[in-house]
Amino acid sequence: MKTGIVYDPIYLEHRIGVHVESHERLVGIMNFLKDKKVLENPNFELIQPRKATTEQIKYVHQESLINEVKEVSEIAQVSMEALNNLEKGEKSKAIEIFEKIIKKLEFKNKTLTGA
Repeated sequence: MKTGIVYDPIYLEHRIGVHVESHERLVGIMNFLKDKKVLENPNFELIQPRKATTEQIKYVHQESLINEVKEVSEIAQVSMEALNNLEKGEKSKAIEIFEKIIKKLEFKNKTLTGA
């Protein structure tokens, strides 16, 4: 019977400070498996992950959290675009993007607080 572990090096990019999900824990586990030659064992399989569907994520997380994570992710992506514009010296474009982010956050705050 085979044993498998789902792993991808992208997991090491998940860095949230001092927490049990530390990337250092994953490095330690993978180093241990390599040192013990577990990865070479024919009864062991390294499985490539796939993206979970929203329905699958709902099994363990509330929809409100899923939506909030999506929104934060979108804001982070747009922020990176603004920072890239700053690096290129395109300040006005970067400011325009940041202003849109601020308006969106202000709208959300008003919606949440009823103000």
